[in-house]
Amino acid sequence: MSNIHHLRVTLRKALAVVDIYIWRLLLRNLRSIPYHEQIFIRAEYWASTRPPNSSERLRRQQTPKAILGRLLELRPTLEDLSPYIITLIAIKASEEHGLTDDMQKLDEIVHMYERAVDAASRQHWVPSLQSTFIAMLGMRLEKHRLPDGPQSRIDQHAQAVHFTNHGQTIAQRFSQTGSNEDLDNAIDFIDRGIQASDDEAYRARFSNSLGWLLITRYTETGFEPDIDRAIEVLDGATDAHDSKASCLNTLGYGLGVRSEQSGSVTDLERAIKALEEALELASADERADRAQLLGTLQFLLGVRARRTRSLECLDRAIDLGDKALKAVSDERNRPTRLSRLGLSFLDRYNQTGSAADLDRAIDLHTEALRLCRPLEVLRLGLLNNLGSALADRYRCAGSIDDLERSFKLYNDDLELRPPNHPDRGGVLRNFAKVHFDRFERLGYLEDLNRAVELSSEALKLTPSDHFDRAPQLSFFGGILATRWRETRSTEDLEHAIDIATEAIAATARHSSDKLAQRKVLAHMLIYRYAQDNSAEVVDRNIEVQREITQLLPLNDPSRPLWLATLGRTLSIRFCQTRSTEDINCAIQITEEAIESTPLGSPDRMPRQLFMGAWFNDRYQITGSIVDSDRAIRIAYEVLMAIETNHPQKFQAFRNLAIALGQRYIQTRSLLDISPYIQVFKEKWNFDNAPSSQRIFVAESTAYLLDLEGDWEGSSVILEAAVRLLPFASPRWLRHVYRQDRLKTYSGLASRATAYALRANKEPYEALSLLELGRGIIASSLMDLREDVLELEHHNPSLATEFVTVQDELDRPADDFAGWNPSSAFSAESRGKARRDMDKRFGELIEEIRALPGLSRYLLPPSENEMKAAAKFGPIVVITVDDFRCDAILIEYHQIRVLNLPNLTAEEVNTRVQDLHAARDSFRIMSILEWLWEAIADPCLHALGFDSPISSVEWPRLWWIPTGPVSRLPLHAAGRHMEGLKNTVLDRVVSSYSLTVRSLLYGRKHSTRLAEHSVLRDALLVAMHTTPGGLPTLQYATDEIDRVKTLCKSLQLDPVRPRQQTREEVLDLMKTSNVFHFAGHGRIDPIEPSQSSLLLEDWQTSPLTMGHLRDLRLHENPPFLAYLSACSTSASKDVKLYDEGLNLVSACQLAGFRHAIGTLWEVSDQHCVDVASVLYETVRDMGLTDGAVALGLHCAVRMLRDESVKAGRGAMAYATSTRALDGSADRNGRDLTLTCENEDVEQVTSSFWVPYIHYGV
Repeated sequence: MSNIHHLRVTLRKALAVVDIYIWRLLLRNLRSIPYHEQIFIRAEYWASTRPPNSSERLRRQQTPKAILGRLLELRPTLEDLSPYIITLIAIKASEEHGLTDDMQKLDEIVHMYERAVDAASRQHWVPSLQSTFIAMLGMRLEKHRLPDGPQSRIDQHAQAVHFTNHGQTIAQRFSQTGSNEDLDNAIDFIDRGIQASDDEAYRARFSNSLGWLLITRYTETGFEPDIDRAIEVLDGATDAHDSKASCLNTLGYGLGVRSEQSGSVTDLERAIKALEEALELASADERADRAQLLGTLQFLLGVRARRTRSLECLDRAIDLGDKALKAVSDERNRPTRLSRLGLSFLDRYNQTGSAADLDRAIDLHTEALRLCRPLEVLRLGLLNNLGSALADRYRCAGSIDDLERSFKLYNDDLELRPPNHPDRGGVLRNFAKVHFDRFERLGYLEDLNRAVELSSEALKLTPSDHFDRAPQLSFFGGILATRWRETRSTEDLEHAIDIATEAIAATARHSSDKLAQRKVLAHMLIYRYAQDNSAEVVDRNIEVQREITQLLPLNDPSRPLWLATLGRTLSIRFCQTRSTEDINCAIQITEEAIESTPLGSPDRMPRQLFMGAWFNDRYQITGSIVDSDRAIRIAYEVLMAIETNHPQKFQAFRNLAIALGQRYIQTRSLLDISPYIQVFKEKWNFDNAPSSQRIFVAESTAYLLDLEGDWEGSSVILEAAVRLLPFASPRWLRHVYRQDRLKTYSGLASRATAYALRANKEPYEALSLLELGRGIIASSLMDLREDVLELEHHNPSLATEFVTVQDELDRPADDFAGWNPSSAFSAESRGKARRDMDKRFGELIEEIRALPGLSRYLLPPSENEMKAAAKFGPIVVITVDDFRCDAILIEYHQIRVLNLPNLTAEEVNTRVQDLHAARDSFRIMSILEWLWEAIADPCLHALGFDSPISSVEWPRLWWIPTGPVSRLPLHAAGRHMEGLKNTVLDRVVSSYSLTVRSLLYGRKHSTRLAEHSVLRDALLVAMHTTPGGLPTLQYATDEIDRVKTLCKSLQLDPVRPRQQTREEVLDLMKTSNVFHFAGHGRIDPIEPSQSSLLLEDWQTSPLTMGHLRDLRLHENPPFLAYLSACSTSASKDVKLYDEGLNLVSACQLAGFRHAIGTLWEVSDQHCVDVASVLYETVRDMGLTDGAVALGLHCAVRMLRDESVKAGRGAMAYATSTRALDGSADRNGRDLTLTCENEDVEQVTSSFWVPYIHYGV
């Protein structure tokens, strides 16, 4: 900002030079005295821009002197000249001739002052000019050799008058130029003049001028000694009779200014008393500037009104302001009077909210700004005040024009206002508020960031003990909290909490403000707790909320709210600590809140429900049936009392379900819960509630019905819940938020399937529930990438719009075309745009389904479509639930259910935990044998695969595991040490799929075989070394070299990226038919979408699952993605197993027809062997679907055979270091481990197990 100020000054000086040049040209031909006077003033300023006593300044001073000479030539009798110019002529003449013996010159100077006094008599310049006139008379008398005494006194007075009048002249110039140098010089000369005079009346008169200039400099610089000295000087001058009213006016104004900055009540009351006395004196003095006195008193009453909130004071201030405006005789003072009256109207608006007062304030300030000269000091105050008034009107009426006008005014103000100006902090704060208003209106994140910056700068300029600091802190904390809500920056929230805490300390003397600040802090602490569930944050919030309830009067209407809030916070701490004291306090405080809440209040019911929930919490600790009864009774009474669509209905259902469930767990008695089950049957489905709430109530109802043995009823309700899942995780949400929501419903689809089978429903009906309730994110992406060839044939225009909506919704949420990234739309603006687009997408689907032949467009597969999916081999869907475990067998001619009695959900979870806790070969081989007995052998037997394959043609089989089974290697199940008989590997070629629909989708959207594809590149990436201190992969380069050699026989052109970075690899993938990656993989256990393949820039720009998923290669689908890294087909979030969120599935969603991945770590050395066999098989069979699956099958089978042979001796167990998942570091992919178990001949190495194939 200082650079801008410097530029403006430089430009102003340059323009002055041009201006002077133009005016001098005009003066050659014009005889207009006003033009000469104006160019004289400009020439004076032009000369003053150079350093004092410099040669350049002396040279420039010749110009104004020449103009004065020209004026005397035009009017040698001084006719029509302004008093100001006459005075300057006299001063300059006195400077040159006043100390000479030339009496003729002295007579001329005195004559000039006589004419000036005469000309100024109507403009209130008389006192100063008369003083100068006296001085000149004194000089003339001195030359007539009067006696020594009088001569000395006259000489002293003449010197004083010379200094003061020269200072007054410079002060007049300052009022036009705003030059700080002029202000300093004016103060210096007038101060010297006062010190040189022993005339008390004279000293008093010019002490008033000195005081006013010191006050002016204080308002410009904030230098406190100036305001203190001004008041000291004025205090000593108020006894002078002929200038007492004027001195009292200036003294009152100075005291008011100091009071406004310091908050001193004493200064303010002294100021008002001084002005009232001045007005009394002015009533008897016609020379007194009554308008100025009225205006100053108006200003002081406005300060008092803002302090005391006195409407009476404001009304009087406005009345005085009107009178002052009417009394203005000098138009140059009109802008000041208009501004002060406008401020009074603005103050009254702030108290009454009167729109008329606000409009009047804006009109008055607008007129004042129009009349104000460009460089006048008053202009800065007008820009600030008018900007504030327009911002206030925007907040009331919402006119964007007012907001933009305010924005421009503040921008202009800060460009003009020097960096060290004392009011700069207030302007910065006001401008920050306007930026925040613009953010809330337009959604520009840039405005929010700028508001934070300006508010922070304003705080730095505000002293720590300033009375206005607390509101500033409060606003700053608020905008930081807002930015946290937009960006989720923990740093912003932490800073906001610190600022709110500081605000409380700054308002310790004002209890009402202290209360407000604590409320703000309490809300911020609630946000903070939501981030990390910190016990420390909860403790702090309880402390703050207790203080709030203690500060609130008993009859305060907000007290019940804060009591209830404290009760909830205590219950949160109870959940952390299980402290009986906390839950007792929560119940007691909430009971008090309910008693204080009016009967008809909408807040009463939620508080009752909270209290009922806490009775149930206490019941779990104490086992008191009384607490359980109260919990059930409260929830039931509320449920019966509310309307069908009441927003609290869900909470009532939730509380009742939990209370009944806990009661049954404790007592195992249906007698306690049976009377309430009918309520759930009748009321569970309320259409207006959010899908998430309806799903919860449905699950609770199904549980209660199951306790009664009503499996049919449970099945119907859970089926409805599954159909709500897509609505509970809508496609317009960001993927990360969709994942968070879906975690809540983990296992729901399997449970619904189990209930359907228990209710003896058809296998297709049960399977449809699995298809609906699993892979929801993948299904929505498939919807958005569905081709429209058939739709184009029926309705081309509808197809065009459908494709447009598809493309927009398929963009990442932060790359949505409905908003401009450079505009930084707020999260809500982006969200609304995506919601609107999603709504239109649903409408288009309904329109499409109304067309002939398209009634099942984007619906789950029909029974016939599912059976058709088994054309190339049967599909086995494994479903696991606490109630039962089954395999749903899909064959080309039928769908049937095979119950798996040896499989339990508990056993599955135990085996998965064992497998990933320590993956040694003993444990893995044990799991493979268990998988064979519990799942694989029954399924293969039912499908007729009872013996090993001896022919060349291998049958294919697709596994669709659900829940935790998806972490198990079904393809490797078997008793491998017993020979080549009882194993999956020796009976079928295994592939995997997330759902039946995804299998059909892959086949439908990749109809062209790779050998007919226009894509001929094979993108090969080998990460031999990876930044970040990760272990070197010795065989990664060998693996890629081997694949490169085989590419030629596959008619593929191997491509290696010049730089193995994310952007280059993603770019090359768009033109590649095969993508083979050999390197480290990273699994993110918290956010699966952030799982990644580690390239050279992985630490700053990781190639994540999200990037792969968003590639959208369907228009020209590639053939194979081979991810030779650890855990590329695994997800560690147990609640998202059914979503299949892993790197392999991301490649499939991107458009790859086939994908090879791993369930866990793999051996660096053996990766080379697996890749070699797979590509050799594809070379021999061609780029066909069967070749990829068979190639991996042969590679795994070969390694298995070798390990079985070696298993009779010491075991070499290889473990990979391609994972970066938080587990311990491993030193190389070919690590060997010597087994010390004496029964080593009974086990085999298991490095062949984790490889799996996903594809068509």
